[in-house]
Amino acid sequence: MADKKNTRVSPARIRIQNAMLSLTKQMKYEDISITDIAREANVSRMTYYRLYDSKEAIMLEISSKVNEELFAIIRNHPDLSDYNLCYNFFQHFLEKRELVTCLYRANLFPVVIEHFSKLVDYLYEEIYHIDTSTPEDKYRMQFYSGGLFLTVLRWMENGMEETPDEMAHIILHAIHS
Repeated sequence: MADKKNTRVSPARIRIQNAMLSLTKQMKYEDISITDIAREANVSRMTYYRLYDSKEAIMLEISSKVNEELFAIIRNHPDLSDYNLCYNFFQHFLEKRELVTCLYRANLFPVVIEHFSKLVDYLYEEIYHIDTSTPEDKYRMQFYSGGLFLTVLRWMENGMEETPDEMAHIILHAIHS
């Protein structure tokens, strides 16, 4: 039996992810069955279970991809000023609006915030070279990641009406006030 932890990109895996996203737009997450997903993806239930343990596993993989893309943007950005960091963060979530909305509807934001916290850890330690070994720094890091994440959540709930530029300025004003 194939290792379900192996996230090698296969056509079936992509079809299952796309099917899940499509179904979350049409139905409540809790009403989606494995049979619905397999049918929509045009794969057998056996193929589904070879690749995934649950529908949550699909959404977690999607969440992980969204965060990995954000990691890549940040790692490869030539200017990581506070403004550019905030702007790219909001721009990324705006571009991934449909995916993030699906994760939100599936009540999987706690997992998304866990992935996001890893991004903040990375920023503190690898980009800004800030030691997070003290309790004060650890809590400060969590304060920023939680605040930023909840701001994205509220921004989504309000229809993402503000531009990423406006959101970056709002966050920077809040931090520096």
